[in-house]
Amino acid sequence: MQLSSTDYDRWMYFFSIEPAGHIADNWRAGVMTASIVNAVAQLKSHEALKPSDIFPNLHEHLFHTPASVESLRRFAKQVKSR
Repeated sequence: MQLSSTDYDRWMYFFSIEPAGHIADNWRAGVMTASIVNAVAQLKSHEALKPSDIFPNLHEHLFHTPASVESLRRFAKQVKSR
């Protein structure tokens, strides 16, 4: 079965709005992980990890943003100090 370029564009648009598969799974895992880390480390709202810090959206960013890396480093320091 061949997919026309118009149909392909429609599917790409659909998945950009309603992610599925591993992208949606990664987001769910990121939500759970960030929630647990924020609760255990008792991070303040400006320090709190976001799901995208755990699993970045590869469609938006190819690498972690510096803020994400810094958040993870702060968390690691807090865990070491306990």
